[in-house]
Amino acid sequence: MTKRIIQLLMQTSQWTRSQVRLLLKEGRVQVDGKTVLGEHYFVKEGSLITVNGEKIKLPNERLYFILNKPRGYSCQKGTHPNVLSFFKNIPVFAVGRLDKDTEGLLLLTNDGDYAHRILSPDHKTEKEYFVTTLNALDNYQLNTLAEGISIKLGTIRYLTKPALVKQKDKHSLFIVIKEGKKRQIRKMLKGVGNKVITLTRIRIGKLELADLKIGTTKQLTKEEAFLALTAE
Repeated sequence: MTKRIIQLLMQTSQWTRSQVRLLLKEGRVQVDGKTVLGEHYFVKEGSLITVNGEKIKLPNERLYFILNKPRGYSCQKGTHPNVLSFFKNIPVFAVGRLDKDTEGLLLLTNDGDYAHRILSPDHKTEKEYFVTTLNALDNYQLNTLAEGISIKLGTIRYLTKPALVKQKDKHSLFIVIKEGKKRQIRKMLKGVGNKVITLTRIRIGKLELADLKIGTTKQLTKEEAFLALTAE
């Protein structure tokens, strides 16, 4: 059995994808004594992997967790407070990010393949959020959010893909998207002249946050975890 070097190194939870790419680019990764520069290099089972000359131990068990992320916690490694503080001595990483002010369903794992499938735009994984807003919602705002709206991503404009929008009351709605641009929903609401007050992710695929209390984690079986890859 073979796996790509980037997947294996990410499974250690010591580095992010971008950090692994940098390690490879700088020639700091070796497999059986050979320097590997490309992330798509396939490693045979039992091969000796070293980074900076030190042997890397790969985890044997695939781990999957769900966290009801509290507001104020970052998903970015090295920041404080960080969601990894809920997983002390457990080698996992966050699958994607929720911004610091967003609450709700966050997946953590040591399975690089699984994380890639969740995050890949090709899989069009559904993500559902519950949003409360500063101003009352009207039909124009709801229709525009559903049809797609131009938002700013850095220096460019981006037209969001159609979303499923369901209003709960004058100041709240459920929204389902199949993409995940940075602070996308906050920018979408701003684009229709409103503002997000609270933002909570409640579902990925068919995996729901349900009644998991905020700040609480739950280890998932592989079958439960892979519900996140199942379309509604």
